Amino acid sequence: MKIKRVFLTKANEIDEVVKYSIHESRIVDMYIHDTYNDSGQLVGHTDAGDWSVLNHGCDLYDDCLKAIKEQFLNGLETDYIEIQDDFSIYWSGWDSDGNNVALSEDKKAEIRKWVKDYEEKNSYYGECRGFNYWDGRNSRTVVVSNEFDDFKSHELIDDKDLIKELNEAVSESEFYKEGPGYREYRYGKWSLICSQWEGHFEEFEISEITEE
Repeated sequence: MKIKRVFLTKANEIDEVVKYSIHESRIVDMYIHDTYNDSGQLVGHTDAGDWSVLNHGCDLYDDCLKAIKEQFLNGLETDYIEIQDDFSIYWSGWDSDGNNVALSEDKKAEIRKWVKDYEEKNSYYGECRGFNYWDGRNSRTVVVSNEFDDFKSHELIDDKDLIKELNEAVSESEFYKEGPGYREYRYGKWSLICSQWEGHFEEFEISEITEE
């Protein structure tokens, strides 16, 4: 079965000197909150700007808290309430007589299910196309597109002639040399590096051969 490849460059690079070959199947539809930032941490709903009860900075979160109070905590005073990442709530408060009140496990489970249903009915998550990978030290993400391209880290090469040329270079290249953690192949004007060093996600890092 013939492997289908795509070729990438880093986003916003004017000269686009280095190209990266990967298998096309690696690029998938993803939610932005499931990607990783430059520190190797999950982006999460807040930094992704999701319309979600898990984004404590959006109006949906406030609306959900208000609804919880009205539907489940009627007659109780609230000192503090927060929706947690598993859709459970952290709540502390008291009754009309000033006595501290603890929610029963059944009540907590009922509220958690209601919050999850509320999220499913009302949320909107930002989407992108790309893939996660382990760079040898941290989890990372390559993003090739999203709605406003503000999360994009790389761009897909769409020049058909260049794609044909790069595919030919990958298919026909021959071993040239190797060093610590890498092997170099060459074909025509192209150098193709297969690296085992951390930070690399690509099958080959491809660039034009410079004079030695």
